[in-house]
Amino acid sequence: TTKGLVSVNPAELKPNLQPPLVMIESVRIDGREQKTNSFSSPWTQSIVIPPGHEQLEIDYTALNFSAPREVHFKYRLEGRDTAWTAGDTRVANYPNLPHGHYYFHVEACNEDGVWNETGSVLEITVQPQFWQTPWFRAAAIVFILGIVVAIVRYISTQKLRRELQLLKQKEALEHERSRIARDLHDQLGANLTQVAMLGEMA
Repeated sequence: TTKGLVSVNPAELKPNLQPPLVMIESVRIDGREQKTNSFSSPWTQSIVIPPGHEQLEIDYTALNFSAPREVHFKYRLEGRDTAWTAGDTRVANYPNLPHGHYYFHVEACNEDGVWNETGSVLEITVQPQFWQTPWFRAAAIVFILGIVVAIVRYISTQKLRRELQLLKQKEALEHERSRIARDLHDQLGANLTQVAMLGEMA
């Protein structure tokens, strides 16, 4: 080297058994910074995403001073991802997350493949739109049931009214028949009486 002769015995080389410290640096929602992992302020490992936001970006890193460029990462979003995503990138993007609760896990390994399996965890809560909330669904179900009950009641009422009208018509018809029968009976009785009187006079 420029300072003299250097000899290295590979048998004396020891691997780095110290796993790197994994940290979540910042979180951005639709490009706007939400939280920053500053050493001067406490970092709460949770984030709440209001409804209507589409893009979630999570920046993370690992502290490894011996070989910082040899650090490898893997991450997954519990509740959405079924497998780990491995690579050297230090940002994770999640567009259009459905409402619900998630846990973002990130782990890292040093240049000798020693993994920090504890890693870092970020709790994520995506708030639903108002039409996705339980109270709105319950109100919609009650409203639909009310409409169904009102329709059934209206149909039943109309049917009962038609049946009542038919019964009234039948009653009126029977009443008319009874009146005609009485008139015929009275007329026939008067005729028979007249015939009898005429017979007696004859």
